[in-house]
Amino acid sequence: MSQMDIKNAFMHEDLEEEVFMKLPPGHPQGGHPQGIDFIALLKKNLQLQFPIKDLGHLKYFHGIEMTTSSKGLFLNQWKYIIDLLQDVVLLYSKSAATPLDCKLKLDLDGEAFDSPSHY
Repeated sequence: MSQMDIKNAFMHEDLEEEVFMKLPPGHPQGGHPQGIDFIALLKKNLQLQFPIKDLGHLKYFHGIEMTTSSKGLFLNQWKYIIDLLQDVVLLYSKSAATPLDCKLKLDLDGEAFDSPSHY
């Protein structure tokens, strides 16, 4: 997954018109084959329209760290949590046990806790 910085991609005014966009050639829903060459072609075409800086593989997005492996995409918010704890001067505070098992599968048929403090 690549990260691109495209200048002028966002307007600074509220739009009152509806904006439509055609799917780029090679998009899976557009009925054309897609491959690594498609991504390079898309980047090249965007560079003709906008000043672009290729930032390489996506690592962080809105406080979420993204790592790829042969098993897929792994998302975590470790850096976001550390930054948040530093901001509120709680980085070195003691951790507390959570009332829920991290592997718990939730459903809507369960019972609610008696005390809101458990949440």
